[in-house]
Amino acid sequence: MRDLRRSDCFTYSYLGIGADKLVAPFSFMAKAVVHASKCWAARIDMGIFVTTYDKEQCWICESKDSPTREHKFKASDIRRHYGRQTMYVAREEEDGFKSLHAQGPNSKHLKFESVICHHCNSTLTQASDRAYDQFVHVVGSESQAEMASQRAYEYIEEIKGSEEYTNLFRYFAKLLGCHLADISAPIPTHLSRFVATKTDRNCIWLGVQPDHGYNDMVSRVGSHGPYVAHGGLIVITKKPKLLPTRLHSTATVGPIQFVYHYNLTLPELFEMRIRHPSFIKWCAEHATAAIVNPIPENKLKQLGF
Repeated sequence: MRDLRRSDCFTYSYLGIGADKLVAPFSFMAKAVVHASKCWAARIDMGIFVTTYDKEQCWICESKDSPTREHKFKASDIRRHYGRQTMYVAREEEDGFKSLHAQGPNSKHLKFESVICHHCNSTLTQASDRAYDQFVHVVGSESQAEMASQRAYEYIEEIKGSEEYTNLFRYFAKLLGCHLADISAPIPTHLSRFVATKTDRNCIWLGVQPDHGYNDMVSRVGSHGPYVAHGGLIVITKKPKLLPTRLHSTATVGPIQFVYHYNLTLPELFEMRIRHPSFIKWCAEHATAAIVNPIPENKLKQLGF
């Protein structure tokens, strides 16, 4: 994978939080990593560097007016690949595999549990949605995933420094924030401010590569059809204390996987340790479990590593 923004490499243990794959007309089964639905806060906890939100409150602007739910898979991707046909969501959970039936693009199974107010989900983030659509259009014009990765890098270089460049990264920042809000985990203030266009300082790293889950599905089924997926939330921890250092996820359209992450800063981590010790403990416990029972190599590839 060629990173469109590069980062340093460390030795990690990690944990995963529920991934979904949208398939039709077939189903796809894979071993679960770790699924979690525990809420870390039932109320708003405002901090300087990180904040937790009530699930009924917009995590971008803090409003409780006109709540909506963001799609886990871009709605335009769903319509383009599936139209209004019957879909099945293949959800990976800790105790196995669960298949959910989705009637159409607006099915609740295709959306995050957390909310974004109507203003933020339409007017405020409309430019980032359009930037993503254009990016997928350019990258998706390549028939081979390897060529798509190269084209993505070239396209990013072409638009670098423009408003469209910043808005593209804002789209992936919005997805990452929704993953965090779904479990009421602490959300970096910089992340929410970046999505809300209150700062233009990009905090997201992005890469493009072939989706190994898609390749595995094709090898099992023998043919392929429409396919979109997301990798859930991966919290990467660093030894020796197994403190969270990176928030990681993936989004897939056909054979192409977008890998994106946010690197936690020392002030953000310090505040998490002071104000959200339960979350820090939870990360360490699951990371320890992942060390004892290492994630298989094929699963690592599916998660974008």
